[in-house]
Amino acid sequence: MHGMRDRWVSRGRMWARSHTKAMLAGSGALLCLSLLTTSLLLTATVRVHAQPDLSLVANAACSVLARQDPTASNGSAWGRTILSGHNSPSGWFGVDVCSNGFDALAPNPANVSCDAVPSNWTATGCAPGRATRDGFGLTFQCVELVIRFSAWAYGDKPSGWSGNAPDLWLPANHPRDFVMYPNGSSHAPVPGDIIVWGYVHPDGTPWPVGPDGTDSGHVAVVAAVRNGQVITAEQNVKWGADDHPTDRLALTKSGHHWILSGTNKHVTTLPTYRWQTTMGVARATYGWLHSTKNTGTFPTKSGTSSASSMASAATPKQASGGLPSLAPATVITSAGTLADLTWATNSFLPGDPSDGSAHAAVRNLGAPSTSRLVLTQTPATVVLPDGRRYTYAIGTDGHLYTARTAPQTFGVAWFDHGTPPGVRLLPNVSATTFAGGMAIAALGSDGNLWWRAGPVAQLGNWLPLGRPANVGLSGTFAIVGAPGDGAPLAVAAGSDGMLYERIWQPAVLGPDGTTQVPAGWSDWLPVHGQPAGLQLSGRLVAVSENADPRYWIAGWPDTPLDLFALDDIGRLWRFRSTSIARGWTVATVPLPSTLSLAQLVSAVTVKGNAAAATAKAQAPTAALLHLYATSRKSLELATFTLPTDTSANGAPLQPPEWTALPLPPSSAGGEPNGLALAVGPAASVLVGSAGNAVLLGGAQSSVDSLAASAPALDPPAKAAHNPWRLAGRVAPAMSFSDPLTGAAIDARWNRVGTRAQVHEDQHGVALAAQDGAAVLLQNAPEGNGTTSVTVTLPAHPAAGMKAGLVLYLDDGDWLTLTVDRDGQVGLCGASWNQATPCVYQQVRLGGNHTITLRVVRTDAGFEGQASLDGAAWRTIGAWVPTVPTAASTSGSPSATAAASMAVPTPTATTTPGAATSAGDGAQALAPIAFSECGLIVSASSSLEHAPVFTNFAVELPAQPTGTTAAPGDTPATPSA
Repeated sequence: MHGMRDRWVSRGRMWARSHTKAMLAGSGALLCLSLLTTSLLLTATVRVHAQPDLSLVANAACSVLARQDPTASNGSAWGRTILSGHNSPSGWFGVDVCSNGFDALAPNPANVSCDAVPSNWTATGCAPGRATRDGFGLTFQCVELVIRFSAWAYGDKPSGWSGNAPDLWLPANHPRDFVMYPNGSSHAPVPGDIIVWGYVHPDGTPWPVGPDGTDSGHVAVVAAVRNGQVITAEQNVKWGADDHPTDRLALTKSGHHWILSGTNKHVTTLPTYRWQTTMGVARATYGWLHSTKNTGTFPTKSGTSSASSMASAATPKQASGGLPSLAPATVITSAGTLADLTWATNSFLPGDPSDGSAHAAVRNLGAPSTSRLVLTQTPATVVLPDGRRYTYAIGTDGHLYTARTAPQTFGVAWFDHGTPPGVRLLPNVSATTFAGGMAIAALGSDGNLWWRAGPVAQLGNWLPLGRPANVGLSGTFAIVGAPGDGAPLAVAAGSDGMLYERIWQPAVLGPDGTTQVPAGWSDWLPVHGQPAGLQLSGRLVAVSENADPRYWIAGWPDTPLDLFALDDIGRLWRFRSTSIARGWTVATVPLPSTLSLAQLVSAVTVKGNAAAATAKAQAPTAALLHLYATSRKSLELATFTLPTDTSANGAPLQPPEWTALPLPPSSAGGEPNGLALAVGPAASVLVGSAGNAVLLGGAQSSVDSLAASAPALDPPAKAAHNPWRLAGRVAPAMSFSDPLTGAAIDARWNRVGTRAQVHEDQHGVALAAQDGAAVLLQNAPEGNGTTSVTVTLPAHPAAGMKAGLVLYLDDGDWLTLTVDRDGQVGLCGASWNQATPCVYQQVRLGGNHTITLRVVRTDAGFEGQASLDGAAWRTIGAWVPTVPTAASTSGSPSATAAASMAVPTPTATTTPGAATSAGDGAQALAPIAFSECGLIVSASSSLEHAPVFTNFAVELPAQPTGTTAAPGDTPATPSA
């Protein structure tokens, strides 16, 4: 009962937060509430409904701004000028900073000013009045100053800003002329930049919504930078009743990186926190927003040639603001391996036409060492709030496997969850978080549904979920956290065409506290409300109406749940529940008269598009639901507007808007598997695979947001009519040794590189880079082992040519061991998008210009070695992938950074071995650090003057005598 009470308390608090925000909603753009902690009054945020911009000029005096919407609830200091703007000889260069007074009526003085005296602030907010505003936001919060300043300095419209203070960091929430420089960037803050503070995730990445869903944070303007300090101009910061409109924060250069402290003390580690002694970790420094209109002269005359030229010279090509999470995007390729998407800005491997803008790049996550993955399934992926990701899939051996990635864990760790006794698992698999941890379900060869559940780090044993009495299962099912309750809920289609459900029920206690009914599953029951004779067929798609992290309680979303299915005559059915205690609303979804659906593919919830709603004179929607399905000729996208009132199942549901999109070329008459991925407001893409290629499809603008420069799948003449893009390819086969002396190159190699040329004969493989570099890749071996190759350089190598081995995970995680024409052998590596300075040793090659290179992996370490005869080996250097810190992310070699390559003594390293402990409730298989390996040549040349490779070898350590590599579950306590 304690657990149930805690959950209800959490939901009550969430309702109270939402209710308070509704009461405060009035007009203006944004506000910063003030929180009184000890004697220090600081800023937090609450969202309000936007109103049309008013007619006041941005450089109006505080007294003029205050008269626009007078307060009836604040003190006499409200609306006073506390830091003079550009009109004052002693002021900073910007607009006036105004006092927010000291509202004694509010529980947190100086948070919100009301135009009428509140009847009861704690219960009603500003009611019977509303919060005051001046056209630039709520008067006088921290973001009001920022909006007013950008309007004066750069001519930005107040409507270009949205959300709460920490939300301004996100790309959709600030004007397009601003780009993001995270704390620790190689670009220092300059006057006119906007500093943003807020919560961060455990891995240090921005978390604007915060752990409690309040979007608490702060913003300020950079007024000056001098003497190693950033001088701020900021609004609504108080110590007790005293205003503090400016502060001095230490700015430190560490290598090529700039670290902004939260105090006047210099630091070189991230993240940094402001007011940590009183606000804890609620004010981590995200970084600074820099306007491309910023010429150093204010106000800027936007559109002038000088402004444009300075902006283009000073601003790198990078995406503005934060980027959507690509973590859910996982697919299985034709090699039976797992692939996903990661963000990249510059390509390490050649052949990527990136111009430096952020784009989605494909990453090969390999496969378990004991099995391939079944190709026809869609993997089930769960991403936890701390950044850990678990992807579940069925192997060709009938086992359930998990691929785990996590912040500060290099590569991917595979786990074998085995099978129920005597049962082979069939694809697919379903996984979910619920109020007690994680649950996974799969269909067995015995016709029963099986599940495992428990805390994430210690799943229980396989237990039967069975099947409805006298009814078999059709093979489509889902396990979810029940809305409004969080208990595991299983839904499955029966062979009779009906949808069935089974829910976990807690124990029932008697008056004396003894158990009267033990915890356990309910019976399988048909979902109430289905018409008699319904015949569902095909795939069941389950999706939570959760586009906003504020609606998560612990690890599960407390939002309505939607199930979609087709019946045997082509009707689309929607089953919706706002709370499992209220049951389901069952209805058909209207289809256009000319549309006949063949199969459902995937669904995802995305945030509503406020700009589009405004253009159509509609109220902004909290969320939209995108459902992808196929017809005979097209991919269909149904866009559902989700109701903002989720308190009852009976809320009217609007029919969707249907958009016809092209099918990928590989499925012109088929049914593509894929996963819907949210990529922005009102935007999603479908991520799928064809062979060893990962494809992106959907609306043109959505696809372009991920991979605008990726090649189209159709010929150029048809490309304009088909937005599908090739995100990338992975190696088509598992690791293998190759003497490289056949009549032609082995087809299992994956050639990468713009205009790369390959020629193989009895002498070896000549690899030439016509433009940049050329690479041949295959899947890398798991765990410890050795990768080697023999390189013969041409008699007259091209200037800058290097040739050798490459180990690759993604564009931010790689290792090379190469030799140049002078006999200099170099070991270079990068982890977590930070390159470590290379180490070099000179080797006398001799007349044949031949050398053998090898990389030896031992647990977390990689050692580069070279030999002239294959018998005597020289160590070039050793490297351990490390989580970079601010002090070690310098772009120039330092003694400390160089030593970390030569002598692996990192200060923050998590080894792959440590990440694969059996604490995840399964037998840990050999981890994959680099998922691909092969040959690399840099510098342009012809085949006649290209290096020649022979004897590529992949060697794994011998299995110790008396041991077995058979995977299986470690003993685990069954959950519930």
